[in-house]
Amino acid sequence: MADTFLPKKGNYRNLIAFQKTECIYDITYYFAHSYLDKGDRTIDQTYKCGAGKPAGTTAGL
Repeated sequence: MADTFLPKKGNYRNLIAFQKTECIYDITYYFAHSYLDKGDRTIDQTYKCGAGKPAGTTAGL
């Protein structure tokens, strides 16, 4: 069987794209919790933006 783009075992943590997005997420999380006031709605919006989730969606959709 020929090598594929993603091995069947996954191992997505070694992908450069995953490593970069994880870094962006960590920086966004740190910024939101360090520099924004607690209870501020902006924290939730910033957190979801860094996670790549639209602000108006729920986990069940």
